[in-house]
Amino acid sequence: MIIHGNEVTTNISEESDVCVVGSGAGGAVVAKELAEAGFSVTLLEEGGDFTPDDFTGRPTEMFPLLYRDGGVTFAIGWPLILIPVGRCLGGTTVVNSGTCFRTPDHVLRKWNREFSLASISPEALAPFFERVEGILNVAPAKTEVLGRNNLVFKRGADSLGYRGRPLSRNVKDCEGCGTCATGCMTGAKLDMRMTYVPMAAEQGARIFSHAVVDKIQISNHRARGVSGKFIANGGRRTGHTFEVHAPIVILAAGALHTPVLLLRNRAGSSRSPI
Repeated sequence: MIIHGNEVTTNISEESDVCVVGSGAGGAVVAKELAEAGFSVTLLEEGGDFTPDDFTGRPTEMFPLLYRDGGVTFAIGWPLILIPVGRCLGGTTVVNSGTCFRTPDHVLRKWNREFSLASISPEALAPFFERVEGILNVAPAKTEVLGRNNLVFKRGADSLGYRGRPLSRNVKDCEGCGTCATGCMTGAKLDMRMTYVPMAAEQGARIFSHAVVDKIQISNHRARGVSGKFIANGGRRTGHTFEVHAPIVILAAGALHTPVLLLRNRAGSSRSPI
């Protein structure tokens, strides 16, 4: 079940086996897998719930709707580098280009070596990668949708003797319209909102949009749940709050915002420390 938090008219208190914070590439997958395995799952997403019917392809309309901070998250340096960070059900998968690749073998081996994580070797993870790739229809981009700029790039690489190939993407029947970054209007991009989020809901997960997590509840040095508030599309508080009590809490708010949640919790403040 997908519940739109901006439409909730009362405070919510949930009990579940697992609470997942974030509905992107990490959170949506783990929510679906755990719900399918028989766990009761609550999935929380700060952003709104939007589908291809809502997408116009106009950046001025879509960026405030789909991106964190209206799309102006950036890395400090010279020059500044913009970082696309989605804030919507499905996370950044809704606004990325659909590029989809496995964690490189050399990275997995480094993690294995430095952190003694033998269970995440390339060999051990291969069947899991294959499972996800099957669901998301991951395959090299077809020549007809590469665009002239990519074909020119490939011709240059070939003439210099470099090897090159189209990137793998999680799409089906892509028309090459080029609006990936503002939400796929045709539904061809198999982002989390089009795949794992509804699959999790079908398996019984309760999914809340517009749900901002303010605090992780800690007891005896273990996370026992989260609490926060519901917001409208523009970020205004609705006046209603939520609590999720769960013995397992999974923070899957992305590489940038997961640390923010932890720092926010340590600071004991509802405001982001960075």
